[in-house]
Amino acid sequence: MNKNKREPALGAVNVIVNDLPEWKSTKIDFYYWYYASLALFQFDGPEGPMWKKWNEPMMNALVPHQKTRKDGCLNGSWTRRRTAGAARAAGCTRSPSTP
Repeated sequence: MNKNKREPALGAVNVIVNDLPEWKSTKIDFYYWYYASLALFQFDGPEGPMWKKWNEPMMNALVPHQKTRKDGCLNGSWTRRRTAGAARAAGCTRSPSTP
């Protein structure tokens, strides 16, 4: 999608893509990651440059830290607050257009 430089949402989109997800204790924010993902996907679509700039770091932050079978009851979650944290993180890993 070609976006005009005068597009009103472009300022907000630039703020988002200049604060990319990282798995650091001071930067983990599932709420922000979810809503930023939704906004960027709606702004740019799955092939847009802003979405691609955001999505790869988000996946790199989330996927390696997801708990697995070896973690027992935490399997599938990202935090000790399993339900809420896992739901928000899982929402980030899916395209908003995926049913």
